[in-house]
Amino acid sequence: MWFEKDADGRPLRPEAYRTLCLATVTTHDLPPTAGYLEHVHVDLRHELGLLTRDLDEEVEFDRQEQAEMLEVLRQRGLLRAEGDEEATIEALHKYLAWTPALLRGISVSDLAGDTRIINQPGTDEEYPNWRLPLAGHDGTPLLLDDLVTSPWARRLARCVR
Repeated sequence: MWFEKDADGRPLRPEAYRTLCLATVTTHDLPPTAGYLEHVHVDLRHELGLLTRDLDEEVEFDRQEQAEMLEVLRQRGLLRAEGDEEATIEALHKYLAWTPALLRGISVSDLAGDTRIINQPGTDEEYPNWRLPLAGHDGTPLLLDDLVTSPWARRLARCVR
């Protein structure tokens, strides 16, 4: 979703998504949505020396990208409160529920409320790619059996109904 733009560079309207696509808020190459909103990917890339711009410049660019999408959510009536992370994540998933995409996905990490990056592209020894156990928002490991009862999972399940 973060990379889908219209001809003017604005976030793509959900009605403009293709029918034959997989629509998701995040992917395996991005942090879970809670982490993305907290810019954990920028922090990690800075720590690993992967940024091509100054850290402050990169964070500002990231904030602007997110602000454009959050403004669209407000315009569509999906988001009212500023700074409510759970409401923002729910609104992002509801936005995709309005697409004609035949496939829509929700990351297991989003269902858990995890913020940690699962995969940092371009690294194999510098970061524990694919080796982090699933965890809740507080970083506590979460069993798959407990995932279905997590408050994040219950909240996001309402988005796809």
